[in-house]
Amino acid sequence: MEIDNFDILMKHMDFIDVNDRYIVHVMRRPKDCKALANQLGASEAQRLIRTYYIDNLDYMKAKIPAIKELCKSCNARAYLIAAPKDNFDCLMNLGQKILETIRNKNYSVKPEHLLRQAYCENHKSRKKQWIIDLDNDEMHGWTKDEVIALIKTIIHEDCKHGEEEAEKICNEIYEVPTRNGFHIITPPFNLQKAQHRCPLMFEGTKRGLPAEMLDEVNDKFIFINCKDYFKSMLHYNPFEAAKTTWINEVLTIPEDKMSDAEHEIAEMIEAGYKDITGWLHKDGMTLMYYTDSK
Repeated sequence: MEIDNFDILMKHMDFIDVNDRYIVHVMRRPKDCKALANQLGASEAQRLIRTYYIDNLDYMKAKIPAIKELCKSCNARAYLIAAPKDNFDCLMNLGQKILETIRNKNYSVKPEHLLRQAYCENHKSRKKQWIIDLDNDEMHGWTKDEVIALIKTIIHEDCKHGEEEAEKICNEIYEVPTRNGFHIITPPFNLQKAQHRCPLMFEGTKRGLPAEMLDEVNDKFIFINCKDYFKSMLHYNPFEAAKTTWINEVLTIPEDKMSDAEHEIAEMIEAGYKDITGWLHKDGMTLMYYTDSK
């Protein structure tokens, strides 16, 4: 299997200013070297092999063969940070990090770590680009086209400069194939509206609703890490005592004060919770090249 997104991504790499830089990481991930994970160890199984700082399309095109060969030889993947960086801002950021490191007498830090931090921090992007990570087995009733339509609808609703400008923003949205689905690359949009209409529009991992409720609630609206929402859905829950029996961060009854029935209900709720990973990555990386031919 080979995924080659160089052409797709280069169409959207806009070098507006002489200081513009795009960052390409060649990374090895544990999921791609499971057979050697124990032999390599955690630090080698998850390793940044090389970083390229791309300042023009000709340089990007010239590096494609080397990037592909590096991915094949190291069993790695190439990722692009979709948002362009301002080289001046990043160099200023690097200078601040160097001075801060000296001031804190942290002399053991590796120079390449400071360089990578200076160029990869989210707030140093010239143009914000969000990534919606859609894996085929984590769609929860949605389709890729529905997600794109939702984002475009919100952009049109919120644009203050007319339909033409809204359509111009929407035209910046594009999709990138990944190993397990798609990345949707999009300008920022009203996240509060998006979360209201699609609760999977969040970063990180949250806990969902108990398993006994999953079949009763519309798939598109079940994943909310919010006890108030849980309470509003209690008519789906056959265990009334669960109103005051919460696991982990919302558990209100001390364990030594629980009745046997409350213990049983608590254990059932704990076992039924499902961790849900949000789709959103602000200023994240998207897949540029992958192969499992080795």
